[in-house]
Amino acid sequence: MPPAIVRTYYPGELWRLTRHTLPDLPSLERELEQVRERGYALNLGEHLAESTRSAYPSTAGTGARWPRSPSPPPVPGGTARG
Repeated sequence: MPPAIVRTYYPGELWRLTRHTLPDLPSLERELEQVRERGYALNLGEHLAESTRSAYPSTAGTGARWPRSPSPPPVPGGTARG
């Protein structure tokens, strides 16, 4: 989704639901750019603190190939999420 369209969905402040929720529109735009580069999205406690999710585009019937599974992001302190 182009940044101009994202701004129409979030014209004001972003609501902080947990301490991991993205705090502002520039942070959201940076995260969406990373999602475009990786090909998948991660939600690491941004909506519910105890919940993690991943999302991939639907490519059924297109022949497109996407990563089979994401590598977990590094966690401060050196522990892995899994």
